[in-house]
Amino acid sequence: MSDILTSTNCASIHVLHAGNISALMKTLTEEFQRQNEGVNVTREKGGSVELVKKASTQNAYADVVAIADYHNIHDFLYGKYADWYGEFATTSMVLAYTANSRYSNTITSDNWHQILSTPGVRIMGGDPDVDPGVYRRIMIEKLAEKFYELPGLAKKIESNVLAPEKGSHAIPLAKSGQIDYMFMYKPAVIAHGLKYLELPQQVNLSDGHYKDLYQSVDVLSSGVRVKGDVITYGITTLKNSMHPDLALSFVALLLSPVGTKVIEDNGFITVKPFKAIGSIPPVLKKFC
Repeated sequence: MSDILTSTNCASIHVLHAGNISALMKTLTEEFQRQNEGVNVTREKGGSVELVKKASTQNAYADVVAIADYHNIHDFLYGKYADWYGEFATTSMVLAYTANSRYSNTITSDNWHQILSTPGVRIMGGDPDVDPGVYRRIMIEKLAEKFYELPGLAKKIESNVLAPEKGSHAIPLAKSGQIDYMFMYKPAVIAHGLKYLELPQQVNLSDGHYKDLYQSVDVLSSGVRVKGDVITYGITTLKNSMHPDLALSFVALLLSPVGTKVIEDNGFITVKPFKAIGSIPPVLKKFC
């Protein structure tokens, strides 16, 4: 689905971005167009793995790609389609649920892993070949097995995961009572007003002190073995951009104090200084 902000056509850039940063990108786009009168910006949201694969096809066009896992840029775009990429925001995964969820009155930060491995509990699934949020759920299950020292825990939890019908969405399913629990990014949970539990830092993929532990688990996604890591959002501009200066200006706005406020107002944590790899454009080096 695309969100299109129209203006007098002078130039245009196309931004592909993770669905869970839609509100952030909408605000940033409006500010960018205010500062660049006559520039048209189109935004297309989706699963991050799906988007980088789309950006690498011959019939797809994009100027900026901003996604939920910077590793996807490295694995699918860096080198052939992009000269650089950087890390701009972090967050954590939490366990979301509603008052309709089974055992919602008894689940705690101490027993959540036992509740989720109880037969009959329904956990939101998805496709790890499309969405990092899905393969991060699997990583959390594996990390929980290590943390609680319960062999077979990940398999028990995974046995309660339901594959949603194509086109179905987690929030409506949860609110209607069809799904009990979902692993989600904390800002998205807060934005939708869901109940949630904070997970131990050893499993929630948010704390750099546990990077080695996170990297002890991995998940196969689109033929690539993805290691666990601190959740970090990535951004790049593509080589085939028809307006590379405007694309870089968009990224620069994201990294500026204005962009930092937008990121943090939407519940994310800004990566400072900006961590970039490759041929870093001169206009961005001041943020590194």
